[in-house]
Amino acid sequence: MGLERSLLLDLKRGAWQLAGSVVALGKFDALHIGHRALAIQASRMGPPVLLSFSGMAEVLQWEKRLPVVASCDRKRVMKLWSLLCGGKTPQEYHLEFAKIRQLSPYAFVERLAKELMVKGVVAGANYRFGFKAAGDASDLVQLCGKFGLQVHIVNPVMDEESKLQEESKELETDSREMGQVSSTRVRKSLATGDIKHATELLGREHRLILLIEGSDVNSQVVHVQTSNALNQFPTDGLYRARLCLGVGISYEEANVTNWMSGLLKIEDKHVLVSPENGCFPTGLIGKSLVCIDLQSRISV
Repeated sequence: MGLERSLLLDLKRGAWQLAGSVVALGKFDALHIGHRALAIQASRMGPPVLLSFSGMAEVLQWEKRLPVVASCDRKRVMKLWSLLCGGKTPQEYHLEFAKIRQLSPYAFVERLAKELMVKGVVAGANYRFGFKAAGDASDLVQLCGKFGLQVHIVNPVMDEESKLQEESKELETDSREMGQVSSTRVRKSLATGDIKHATELLGREHRLILLIEGSDVNSQVVHVQTSNALNQFPTDGLYRARLCLGVGISYEEANVTNWMSGLLKIEDKHVLVSPENGCFPTGLIGKSLVCIDLQSRISV
């Protein structure tokens, strides 16, 4: 099957899912507050869909790494965002990067309008698109106008410290991008154990999910390797956390008996999870996943 034929079939399959929707464009790795702002704006214009690209890392030969948000946890985040999206739960849709990477900015927007039949587009002010990132936000506005699409460009979302510096004129123009919320900054916060900053950037506590099948589990501790993590874990250290058995529920929605205060210790590729007081319930045995919502790092 030729590339064009394969792409056409993919687009036909996607059209019924995206027709009449408003797509927010981005990578959406960390699902941070900047991404949330895009989803909120899209929800004001119509049914919101986060449109990103699969297979970018393989095509561009990026180094393999764990996602910030585990794939099994993304729907939970979308449900949390629905509270700020007028009750609309954002959906996610992926285009295969290898099949669209050579499209010009014009051809990309044309696909959105004519073949995926979206009714609107939302992007950040720094968004670039098209072959070799030839198009920018101003090009997107112009092209959407040509194809009769609604379009809205969202200003960069800054963290609180950067906002204060900007208000006091202490933040230089060239350094403003450094204060912009990004997946890179979320990763760096976790890599340095700065849980407070990661929480601010994400707009929620970072949830680490561990696979525990066949691992050392008893009533006092779960002991696994960092290779059991389904998403990015923080640097070595001791952390206060909330622990949950299973996946897909938020602390606010869960019955209190499903959650408990606990401690997370990461040291030399070993991960130990333990209740802060008492024991794990007997129901832990046989569970395949443990969810850990990180609250703070404990100085030792």
